[in-house]
Amino acid sequence: MLDGAYGISGVALSLPSILGHGGVRRVLRTPMDDGELTALQHYADTLPDTMSKLGI
Repeated sequence: MLDGAYGISGVALSLPSILGHGGVRRVLRTPMDDGELTALQHYADTLPDTMSKLGI
């Protein structure tokens, strides 16, 4: 579950991360232009509603 990376919280996305004994230690920041970041945030915003509609 993301907690603030790229301004996104409350959804699970696959992002490059450093793992430790207790799980994710930190998410690696991938360089993105404004369009890519906007697209990622839009996807994260629509994911919970899409999953709900699918009954997941």
